[in-house]
Amino acid sequence: MHVVLLIEDNSLVRRPMAIVLRNAGYGVIAVPDGVSALVRLGEVRPSVIVTDILMPVGTPRGDGVHLLPMLREAAPGVPIIAVTGVPERARQAGEAPPFGSGFDHILAKPLAPATLLGAVDHVLRRGGPGDRTI
Repeated sequence: MHVVLLIEDNSLVRRPMAIVLRNAGYGVIAVPDGVSALVRLGEVRPSVIVTDILMPVGTPRGDGVHLLPMLREAAPGVPIIAVTGVPERARQAGEAPPFGSGFDHILAKPLAPATLLGAVDHVLRRGGPGDRTI
């Protein structure tokens, strides 16, 4: 079973996303922030990471963009999907240093369940970081 690490600070968004993923047959580890995500990455290696962009990470400059290189270091080779209500912020992070190779896929909120599942399926079929969709 593929496992998705879902990082979303808003529980009103996190819970429905987790339900959609579980109903599609994925194992889901849902956490509210980047610090919790990094702790969980020390315990388990997910198949894919889905992260919000605008959220606290637990650092003074923290958000999902600043979390990206930490996720890449903690989970090398694991594809990372960004979900955001501010797509231009994610695009900037995906293209510009010092944020490593960027996100593998970026989704704009609000998103339909089929969009989320399609993106997860896409990065899993591709098999890891590579050409990213922005």
